[in-house]
Amino acid sequence: MALIIVLSLYISLFDLRHHRITNLSIVLISVLLLIEGDFHFYFRTGIIFLCVLLVAAIFGGLGAGDVKLLFAVALVAIPMESMNIFLTFLVLAVLILAVLTIAARMRIRGNIALAPAICASYLALLLSR
Repeated sequence: MALIIVLSLYISLFDLRHHRITNLSIVLISVLLLIEGDFHFYFRTGIIFLCVLLVAAIFGGLGAGDVKLLFAVALVAIPMESMNIFLTFLVLAVLILAVLTIAARMRIRGNIALAPAICASYLALLLSR
């Protein structure tokens, strides 16, 4: 779990600074999540997330890195039974991140780095179990 926390921090800070999530980071976090989760794939959760994420990416401007990261987390780390809890944490984290970003920039326009919210909501889900 310590490696997941460290890699989550790296992904979050890199996304905050560069507004990018690298493919290597997504592969590494997926492997760590698979190892920590005893090699479970949650296909139902992954498919539901993928459908919603593709619509959000096409019509809502969600970045490709955010889509890949959320899909990886959903596919390998979130069982269907925990999806409501994860989504609750994700919405709260995105709201907090949006308020902090708007307060720091003093304007509403611009991109918001979502990796910190994604990573924080997954870690909150882990701690709530």
